[in-house]
Amino acid sequence: MLILKYHAGNHSVLLNKNLLFHISYSDIYNNSSNHYVIKNIRNILNNNNIDNRIIAEFEDDELLYLWKTTTGRFWDDIVEENKGVYQRGVIKKRMFAQVFYSKADKDAMFATQFKRDYPNVYNLILRWKEPLKYDDLSKCLTDYKKAVVLNGSTVMAKDQNTALPNLMMTLESNIFREILSRLFKRRISAVHIHDAIVIPETRAQVEISTIEKVMRDVYKQFGLHPTFSTDIY
Repeated sequence: MLILKYHAGNHSVLLNKNLLFHISYSDIYNNSSNHYVIKNIRNILNNNNIDNRIIAEFEDDELLYLWKTTTGRFWDDIVEENKGVYQRGVIKKRMFAQVFYSKADKDAMFATQFKRDYPNVYNLILRWKEPLKYDDLSKCLTDYKKAVVLNGSTVMAKDQNTALPNLMMTLESNIFREILSRLFKRRISAVHIHDAIVIPETRAQVEISTIEKVMRDVYKQFGLHPTFSTDIY
């Protein structure tokens, strides 16, 4: 979402059409070399009537990152790259700690790996380490009531370094409160645990497709298009 906010005003058409979600692995990867061909993403977007001027605003690694996070491939590819060395849970914990939730650590393996694969995305994240230096980030913080303007200057009660994780957690909280609200209006009992919706066993018939539609509609309202997995116990 931080990439889309940075390109504010020109990303809505990508979100409305949700084209990235429908681009498959085989559409952009060269089977012989197993290396992505970024121009394929650009061509697909352009062939679906996305203005070249909009596409050109995004760097190659930004488009790749958006595609991977939209289709759910981001973590899968990192896990595959570190196969046999780190388990998925450890990778996610360290990636969040080294890249998203703390100051840049030049000796951190996953931060180095992320910077190598997504240099422009990494630089956008670094802006959030000192957000009060940038007008657009300061405004975002005040909009979310994470900062206030005093005597013409934007100030935070907490360390600037916590701005990005705080906003991410606030966004997730807002999303799931809205999801639960809509489910309750449909008389569907539900609770949420982190990024999951749990439907307790009940006599009432609850269609999984109905739950997913509610969730997709709410995420879309926030400009996001998630992937889902379903477990039945």
